[in-house]
Amino acid sequence: MIFLTSCGMTARFPNPEVVEKAIAMQINPSYIHLSENLLQAPPKLDITKVEINNSEIIVVDNLPAYHLRGNYQVNLQLPNHKFNQKQPFNIYIQQQKQTKSWRLLIPNSVDENPKNTRFNWHSYLINPPP
Repeated sequence: MIFLTSCGMTARFPNPEVVEKAIAMQINPSYIHLSENLLQAPPKLDITKVEINNSEIIVVDNLPAYHLRGNYQVNLQLPNHKFNQKQPFNIYIQQQKQTKSWRLLIPNSVDENPKNTRFNWHSYLINPPP
């Protein structure tokens, strides 16, 4: 188990599976929208080779959260085509107070300063493993 400390706060670092699921949750709506416009079935997404290049701890609603940036490989399975591509990611995730679940945080503004205390967030449960 990895812990990071910043701003006088210690937090458990998310495992790779949590990060992969958070990335998939963030990008999946775009692929669904595109497939609807193309009148295609949504592609099967697989996120692999996650490389975290930068991480920092921020505070959201009095709990530590991670701002993670890096790259991943997306593998798309379309009806007649497979597609693999390396992509950058920029996500915010937070472990809940009970430490049983993680949430993907999406800022509701284009403000580039997540340390702004007036910043509002949308929060989505990252599905636990089956």
